[in-house]
Amino acid sequence: MDRLNNSFNQTLIPLRYTPRRFIVHPLSRAVVTIETEHQAYSSAEKAKQLKEKEGDDGMDLDNAPPEENPLFEPKAQSGKWASCLRVLDPAQGAQLASVDFEGNEGATWLAPPPKKIIHHFTAN
Repeated sequence: MDRLNNSFNQTLIPLRYTPRRFIVHPLSRAVVTIETEHQAYSSAEKAKQLKEKEGDDGMDLDNAPPEENPLFEPKAQSGKWASCLRVLDPAQGAQLASVDFEGNEGATWLAPPPKKIIHHFTAN
């Protein structure tokens, strides 16, 4: 009898925020996700705060992106949101695109994007 509890194909893709919704684009088969986090800063705001922190204590943190830097992860005040949209190719396990939302936007819903947008990322 087969072991049904064994994973047979698994690819981990690190996410920036909590995934809220995803869809599989019907024509390109790309997976489109939205990620949103409450009390979080966007990547641009994190980078700005990181530069300020670097100037304060002289630490050189340029080699680590703000979202991957374990030394400095600021928490925002209540009511602050950060979101991004991510396009993934599940066949290759690769990220095709990532778009950060600016200006305290919290994405909560996702509709299929037009074919030409996904085709832009999947065309070789």
